[in-house]
Amino acid sequence: QVLSRIHNGKYKALSIVQLQFIFFRINTIIVGGGGIFSSYTGFFIYFSTLFTTISFFLNKQIYFYSIGFSKSTPFLLKHLSKLAFYFSNGVYLRDLESYRNVKNLGIKSSKLNLVKDLAFYLNPETKKNIQKILNLEQIPEKRLMGLSLNYTHNQEKNDKLERVYTKTINKIILETNFDIVYFTFCPAFNSKLSDKVFGEKIRESLSDKSRFHI
Repeated sequence: QVLSRIHNGKYKALSIVQLQFIFFRINTIIVGGGGIFSSYTGFFIYFSTLFTTISFFLNKQIYFYSIGFSKSTPFLLKHLSKLAFYFSNGVYLRDLESYRNVKNLGIKSSKLNLVKDLAFYLNPETKKNIQKILNLEQIPEKRLMGLSLNYTHNQEKNDKLERVYTKTINKIILETNFDIVYFTFCPAFNSKLSDKVFGEKIRESLSDKSRFHI
C-alpha cells in the first residue's frame, strides 16, 4: 500500500539545496530502486550512498528498496555501499544475483530481503495520457512498438548491437505500419553512458527515419 501511494503520487526533481532543507524534516529515507550499483552508474550514487550513511548518525531510518547490485560495481562504491548497508534498517534486493552479491560483502542475511522489481507496482498508463504523450511528441496515431536499449563497455558488442537492431528495425518499418518509440533514461545523474546517442546512431542508418522517435 505504501509503495502504491508512492508510485501514484506526483513528484518533482529537487535541487541539492532543497534536498538539504527537506532532509531535516523527515525521519525515513528510502533509496532505490533499479540497478543503481554497477559500473554504469555515475557520480550521483556515490554522493547519495555517503549521504545515506551519514543519515544513520542523525537518527534517520534507512531502507534500500528493490535495488540491483552488480559484480561490476566499482571498488570504492562497493565499500561505500557496504557501509551504508551495514547501518541501514533493511536492504531489499530485486533479484537473486544481487542478493548474493550483497551477502558476499559480509552483510547479514537477517537484513537482506528479496522483493519484486518496482516496475511490477506500476499501473498501466491510461489511453488519455498516452494520447497526450503522442500529441506532445508529434507521433502519428499508428501501432507503436516501445524500445529501450543501452550501451555496454565493450565496443565490439556495441557495434554488433547497432547492426542487429538497425537491421531488425528496418525490417519492422518496411513490413508493418508500426512506428518505433525509443525511450531513454538519459540524461540521468546515475548514468555514465548516453542511451540517446545509441538511438541517434540507429536512426541515422534507417531507411525511414521519420518512423523512429526518440
